[in-house]
Amino acid sequence: MNFFFTKEHIDGKLVVVLEIPRAFDRPVRFDNEAYIRIGPHTTKLKSYPEKEKLLWHLSESTSFETEVAIGGVQDDDVLSLLDYESYFTLMQVPIPPNTSGILKVFQDEQLIRQRDDRAWNILNLGYLTFARNLSEVDAFRHKSVRIARYSGSFKNQIYQEELSVSYASGFTNIVDRVVFLALTSETFNGGIRKQEPKFPVAAVREVIANALIHQGFTVRYVDLLIEMVLLGFVWFEI
Repeated sequence: MNFFFTKEHIDGKLVVVLEIPRAFDRPVRFDNEAYIRIGPHTTKLKSYPEKEKLLWHLSESTSFETEVAIGGVQDDDVLSLLDYESYFTLMQVPIPPNTSGILKVFQDEQLIRQRDDRAWNILNLGYLTFARNLSEVDAFRHKSVRIARYSGSFKNQIYQEELSVSYASGFTNIVDRVVFLALTSETFNGGIRKQEPKFPVAAVREVIANALIHQGFTVRYVDLLIEMVLLGFVWFEI
């Protein structure tokens, strides 16, 4: 669960509000016991099965993409956290001339949402696809792509790397890194030596894209791991 602190000055005094987002895909538990607020009382959820059923229904009807990754972010901080340059490069459209124009585009794309206090919530979709550093938020630290390379068997690991890049702006970096670490063959063309991958790069792009998109986003603490075993050829497992 992500906690957010919002600071405001009211009548010359600093007011700090702790925001605790509602549960997303499961009840929040304390000592393995789920609780619910009924009127002025906090009681065990299992004592109210009809409300528990309703909570599960509500959680199933909420999409991961529209949940809040980072809340209460000011205009300039949104641009510091999200790689807006990559967004407009990938979309092949010019960058708006001012911050408000960029934020308007991101809001229309449902990457961010404005709050009543005029600050912004960066939504999961926006952060997962365009964060400058995916691991800055604890909830997304295990969504970074890890690459492991082995020689002969899975017991002999010779290389491991974690890429804390987001899935849209950093997708090319992920593919290029996998291609670089895999075996290549040498070709000669007109007397020029060239390294060529032993597998279709387009196929690798498709495999990695499917793994990124179709993972269980609500499953916590499960890394996205790309494993390569060198057996005279490259054997992939994601």
